[in-house]
Amino acid sequence: MEVKYIYSISVEDYNHLRKSAGWAELEGKQALTGINNSAFLVAAIANNETVGVTRVVSDGG
Repeated sequence: MEVKYIYSISVEDYNHLRKSAGWAELEGKQALTGINNSAFLVAAIANNETVGVTRVVSDGG
């Protein structure tokens, strides 16, 4: 299986991953704000499906 890494994620894919982990889905605007304000984000894609994401959040310090 080939895994590709990208530096963005859609709100829909982000919420799908949250739900699959047993976390609450976020309202679209809230999810997008978090995604856009990540210090670093990388998503893993396998078979044209987002299978993972990691975000770094920072206080800027």
